[in-house]
Amino acid sequence: MPEVLTFKIEDFEGPLDLLLYLVGKNKMNLYDVNIMELIEQYTAAIREMQQDRMEISSEFIDMAAHLVQMKSALLLPRSPEAERMKAELTGRLIEYSACKEVAAQLGSRARDLYTVAREPMPLGGAGARAAAMTRTGSCRRGSI
Repeated sequence: MPEVLTFKIEDFEGPLDLLLYLVGKNKMNLYDVNIMELIEQYTAAIREMQQDRMEISSEFIDMAAHLVQMKSALLLPRSPEAERMKAELTGRLIEYSACKEVAAQLGSRARDLYTVAREPMPLGGAGARAAAMTRTGSCRRGSI
């Protein structure tokens, strides 16, 4: 019995993110993705999302249409168009996965940084002298 997937469209940054999630969930190798299985799961997920929210993002629907087109091309014997589409999708998934990995690394580095800011230096002139005296407490009202 297939496992039922439940998630919200807000859980994903875009259609490639959902596809990458499905690849990982099924423990597929990115370099040898079972496209037919991936297409079935993606279109099922989109149908389920549409039942819950009619205003589903056009990006997700566009990717579903692209995947259905790819599926019909894959059903044809020896279709060079299908192989090209499969290679293109696989390349996009690999590239997206690499970008997510780099973004996660940069994010963790940014969390480890400690940023310190100090008060700006006063500008020169009488106003600066008054500001400096006020900060040190040596200025009495009316003495400037």
